[in-house]
Amino acid sequence: LAQDGGTAPPPPVVGVSSVVSQGAFPAVGLLVADYPSSQVSCTATLIAPTWVLTAAHCVQQQGAGGDDIHADQVRILLNSADSQATPLPAGAEEYIAVGWVINGGYEPTGFVNDIALVKRPTQSAITPLNLATDSTLVAAANGSPLPARVLGYGWSCATGCADGLLRQGSTQISSDDDAEAFTSGEG
Repeated sequence: LAQDGGTAPPPPVVGVSSVVSQGAFPAVGLLVADYPSSQVSCTATLIAPTWVLTAAHCVQQQGAGGDDIHADQVRILLNSADSQATPLPAGAEEYIAVGWVINGGYEPTGFVNDIALVKRPTQSAITPLNLATDSTLVAAANGSPLPARVLGYGWSCATGCADGLLRQGSTQISSDDDAEAFTSGEG
């Protein structure tokens, strides 16, 4: 249902339009970090039976009133296209993190190297998502754009509203030069 109680579909995530069907991407989930003064939600992806990949800023806040967070304040939900569904869909997994590793080069200002691995307490029954291989990245760097899918529970409007639904969009992986030209406004 629409946010206004009607039957219109919810608004699209900024730059991403279609809602994902339940079970379509079981390894993609939602990480929720309960800080003392706020709550942060981020997309997380199972990449190994006991590890999920997410953004470092999700588990290490800087400038948020000095908030610290502990592993037992981080929840992860996998295989639920609707993070607010009650009860959870069949096959969904919800658990509390037991720790994380933040990229040693992470710089909170500018979100440089903004990557973290979050450890789950037990192995997941869900098959982890495969990461891109060197040959895939070489093909992209050689000027052959590769199709890619973007998934996330991100904002559904430019002002930061979220509806808890997993969404997808399509893009292409291109060379670093293309990315730099795009981010500098030259592309």
